[in-house]
Amino acid sequence: MKAVRIVLLALGGLLLADAVLLCLISNLNLGTAFVAVLGGLLLAAGIWFKPLWEARWPLIALAAILVLLVGAGTALIVYGRTDTTTGKESAVLVLGTGIRGDRVTTSMAARLDRALECATKNPTALIVVSGGQGPQETISEAEAMFRYLVERGVDPARIVKEDRSTSTSENLRFTRALLDERFGSGYTVALVTSDYHVYRAVVTARAAGLAVTRAGAPEHSLPGLPARCLRETAAVLKMWVFGA
Repeated sequence: MKAVRIVLLALGGLLLADAVLLCLISNLNLGTAFVAVLGGLLLAAGIWFKPLWEARWPLIALAAILVLLVGAGTALIVYGRTDTTTGKESAVLVLGTGIRGDRVTTSMAARLDRALECATKNPTALIVVSGGQGPQETISEAEAMFRYLVERGVDPARIVKEDRSTSTSENLRFTRALLDERFGSGYTVALVTSDYHVYRAVVTARAAGLAVTRAGAPEHSLPGLPARCLRETAAVLKMWVFGA
C-alpha cells in the first residue's frame, strides 16, 4: 500500500513538473493542460491515499484511465512508425507543428529530416510544407519549414508552401487543392508527420480525398511526449465521434 502511494506521488509530481517545463520551453496548448490535470489527479490520489484505498473504486478508475492512456499512446506510436512509402509518390507532404517565433522546434525538425529522407529516395517528388501562422509564431510554419529545407540543400523550386492552415483538417484540404491544380488526378502523396500523429493524419487525408502512404518521424522531445500523446488521444476520440 505504501509503495502504491509513493508511485502516485512520484508520477503526479513528475507530470506536474513536466507541465511547468513545457510552459517554459514550448507553445501553450491543450496537451500541456491535460498533463497538468493528470498530474494533479495522481498527486491528489497520493495525498489522500488512505480514504481512497478504503473506497477502492476511485483508485481502480484512475488505474484504468492510466492503462487506457498508455495503451492508446503506444498504439498510435507503433502505427506511426510503420513506413508504407514506396519512393514513387508524386509528392512528399510535411505537416507543420508549432514553432518558437521563427525557429523550428525539435519536433518540427524531426518531421523535416524524415521528409528529407523520403525526398532523397524519391528525387522527382514535389515537397509540400503545410502550416499557417499561430499566435506565438512570427512567421508561418510553412515558411519556417521552407527555410529549413533550403538551408539543407533542397532546391527552392521543388518546394510548395501551404501557409493558410490552422488544423490537421485544413492542412490536408488546402494541400489537396494545391496538388489538384498541379497534378490533376491519380497522384499519390507520402505523408510525413510525427509518429503519434500519423494515424489521425492518414484518416483525415483519406477523408479529404488524398491517396497517401505514411512515414512517421520519431518524437525526440521526451518532456513533450506525454502532452502530445494525451492531446492526440483526445483528438482521435473526437474524430471517431464527430468524423475527420
